[in-house]
Amino acid sequence: RCALLLDDDLAFSSITVLQATIRHELGHCLGFMGHVPSGLMRSTCCQVNITGDVQNMMRKLYSLPPGTEVTR
Repeated sequence: RCALLLDDDLAFSSITVLQATIRHELGHCLGFMGHVPSGLMRSTCCQVNITGDVQNMMRKLYSLPPGTEVTR
């Protein structure tokens, strides 16, 4: 289960910033605990590409058996 709580200031942002922020936060809901240098899971705004770093993390994350505890 995951709940996204977005800062109220996003209401004053462009639709591009809002969409990128939601995509990024959904990445955390899917299991990405950290950030990568570029693309969707970059720590700064507005890159939405699913880069090789993100693809590799997804492969590793979803190759684990269900119920595996994942920590940093």
